[in-house]
Amino acid sequence: MTCREHRDIERTMITTIAGATNATPDFVHTIRVLIEFIYQAQSPVHTDSSINAMVESLREFHRLKQAILDAGAQRGKSGTIDNFLIPKMELFHSFAGSIRDLGSLIQFTADVSERLLITCCKFPFTRTSRQAKSFTLQVVRILNRDETMQHFNLYTLLQSHGTPLLNAIATEDDLVVDTDPTLAWISRILPGQQHRFHNPRPVRNHFLTGILSAEATTAFHVTVSPDRKSLTILNLQYNYALPDFGAAVIEYIQNSSQGAPTTSWTCQGGSVRTWNKFRLQLLSTFQSRVIMPSQIVQAFPPSEAFPFGNCDAVLVRSDGSDDVHIAQAALYPAIFKMHLFYTFNIFKSRPHLLMHQVLACTGVIPLTAVTCAIELIPVFGSKLDRTITAANSMELKVLTSASEFSTNRVSPLLEP
Repeated sequence: MTCREHRDIERTMITTIAGATNATPDFVHTIRVLIEFIYQAQSPVHTDSSINAMVESLREFHRLKQAILDAGAQRGKSGTIDNFLIPKMELFHSFAGSIRDLGSLIQFTADVSERLLITCCKFPFTRTSRQAKSFTLQVVRILNRDETMQHFNLYTLLQSHGTPLLNAIATEDDLVVDTDPTLAWISRILPGQQHRFHNPRPVRNHFLTGILSAEATTAFHVTVSPDRKSLTILNLQYNYALPDFGAAVIEYIQNSSQGAPTTSWTCQGGSVRTWNKFRLQLLSTFQSRVIMPSQIVQAFPPSEAFPFGNCDAVLVRSDGSDDVHIAQAALYPAIFKMHLFYTFNIFKSRPHLLMHQVLACTGVIPLTAVTCAIELIPVFGSKLDRTITAANSMELKVLTSASEFSTNRVSPLLEP
């Protein structure tokens, strides 16, 4: 397994085990502080306070680890183990010193070499004769020919269009990560010919032309054409199964205008445009000049495949405060020039587990209040209901949880 796969498991582990028969609060708390230690150790930037917090998480784990033994969860090939004599766990105590001496531990990740093993060894091997004596030389020849053909295609493309061979790098490319230089160059000088190169697409900078949050830390991108150009409130409430949407819009307008008259728009005579998705882009938590790849936030109406709709979850920041809530998107409409965000299932916090649980609630908020996308996980309990699927788990379960590790980046809530 790669480091990315390990991180995917870490994001869902706490909420998955919460509610299990043998998962006592101390047991879940112990697993939580261990994962918190692992996340803190993987931080690309460290300070004295972050290292001290990492050490404190490890100390808290050792204080509570008896709960794992009491639950019989420490097991080996021959059965239950009643101790923590594990060499790799002893290695955890050297992390703080290594970080101070050598820098961030993430620089030693095997993700890059694991990926190169796949693209430069395993894939080319399938094109060889698979003879033990000669497959290495065949793989090298295949890679060399692939690179030569790519260079030839680039040269002929530029020559046929009379384009200079000088690669003038755009200034904004310095701010973008995970960009293939060749594809970025072609997308700028010959955007119609990008299909000739099978490379990762460059990260688009939505901070240049998109909708920005109040603090300009989040950019939003929506298509020019909505998915539905004109819907009456009654049709919208029926199509999206949101019977209280009209009342929520009226309440939002009244609260935003502080009771003052606004426009002649009404829920009875007005119409709205709706989008099924939008893109959300963030700056790096640790390097504010680096733009991260954008994420898609979906809010599709109910369908045969998704009878309750296909809706993603996001973090929402309250106006005029630092309070952060979790919301599940139900609809993304626009009324006049107001980009709104209809949500339901606002969550309350369980701070001792770094988790949040559902509270039924609905409301309309501005799009710019969204801070980032997260993952929600059902609380499965001691026995899994076989009727629960990925399409209905967020609606049929009484409790839904999210941990503070459920974002696709290192959670800012863990930073000093």
